Amino acid sequence: MGAARDQGSTLVDETVTQEWQDPHLATVFSKWHDFIEPAQRESAEALIAEAGISEGDHVLDVACGSGTPALRIARVVGPNGSVTGLDPSPIFLAAIRENARKLGITNLTAVQGSAGRMAFGPETFDAVTCHMGVMFFPNITADLQNIKRVLKPGRRVAFVAWGPEEENVYFSAFWSVALPYIPPNLERMSEPDPGPDVPAPTRFSRPGTLGAELRKAGFIEVRERTVNLHFRWPGTAEQSLTFWFELTGIDQRIPPDRLDEFRNGIISSYNRFRDDDGLTFFPVPIVVASGQA
Repeated sequence: MGAARDQGSTLVDETVTQEWQDPHLATVFSKWHDFIEPAQRESAEALIAEAGISEGDHVLDVACGSGTPALRIARVVGPNGSVTGLDPSPIFLAAIRENARKLGITNLTAVQGSAGRMAFGPETFDAVTCHMGVMFFPNITADLQNIKRVLKPGRRVAFVAWGPEEENVYFSAFWSVALPYIPPNLERMSEPDPGPDVPAPTRFSRPGTLGAELRKAGFIEVRERTVNLHFRWPGTAEQSLTFWFELTGIDQRIPPDRLDEFRNGIISSYNRFRDDDGLTFFPVPIVVASGQA
């Protein structure tokens, strides 16, 4: 299916939700990669283990972003294996290529596309992974079936998604302070438990919902579990707050006379989690799900 460039930034493609066609999120996440990648180390490692990836495998990482977990997978599969990072955003593709270059990784290829629009032949890959991306698949059954098509029989696709927001200390450290400052007409970045039919960060937070979609798409030996992990931000409270401001633009919509109070409240909230590694939030629930082709 054809796709056109949107002002040179990304794809206009009905297989990708609008927020990921806009350059804003890709730019912010790419800029903060050196903070986000180590923060999500535990979830990336859980994903790699769930997919059963080993040395010599050829792996597809869908919605690869700036390289979590594709850069780690490249080291696991080694020189006899390969990783193909798939993403609709040229901004993310440029970022993952640069991050691979800086790390000396030569077995990673970045390709433009999405779960619903990929040009790989049937039964190409030994494993498929997707870290914090499946929640935004607009055509979930068709997208999962397309992934199944490129996966070798007997091999696994694995996903990581956000678990329940109300149990996520990383989210609550920000939103519990932010909510009283937000004007009534300011929408949240996400709504808790939107249901499995609505693309959103916590779309598959309810137990069993992602596994059900995998079965519907034809996967067998489906596994799903929710686990609590550490989210380790390798920086200061002030840096984390700057990331949230750039991501959400919330500081532009809070009354100016309350902004300093707001900033101080968030920094104080974050500093409850300060340790020798920066900021360590626990628990952060994630959903880990997989299925066999």
